[in-house]
Amino acid sequence: METLSVDFLVEQLEKRGEEGFRRKYPHSFLVLRFSPPDDTEEADLQTVETKLSEFNQEEKRKPIVKIVALEKSDRNAFKSKITVGRAKNNDVIIRAAKVSKIHAEFVMDKDDWQLMDMGSVNGTMVNGQRLEKSQSVKLGSGDMISFWRYVFEYHDLDSFIAILRKLSKTL
Repeated sequence: METLSVDFLVEQLEKRGEEGFRRKYPHSFLVLRFSPPDDTEEADLQTVETKLSEFNQEEKRKPIVKIVALEKSDRNAFKSKITVGRAKNNDVIIRAAKVSKIHAEFVMDKDDWQLMDMGSVNGTMVNGQRLEKSQSVKLGSGDMISFWRYVFEYHDLDSFIAILRKLSKTL
């Protein structure tokens, strides 16, 4: 999974200003909130469900470690989709055996991102609700998304900049 440094993004916001940051990074972001331990493929599903159902303000105050830009790469042939999966031709690559080769996809619908499960064996959930194959759901800032046991918090650009502004006051 290609991640961005929080410190780097805060620095970019401070250096470029909000308008310059928006030009350089005009996309949404995924903030990694939970990933299974590296030494096992079997993370406890109850842990993930707890993270999704009991995610509170205290959890949100924990340091952000990994950020993934929700942007198109040159690896994926689909021009209008951002794919997530373990295969190397996805835009967002999660290297875990339990993540399907093409697990899910993000599709822009007007000004909103939709997330669709692509028939993954181990599931895609939004706010604790498992998506059925080919079911899509409109995303809103703060939505919790899980691909197998990896839990992300989705943010549009406005809410992500607000997070970076708060972090720049604490760094």
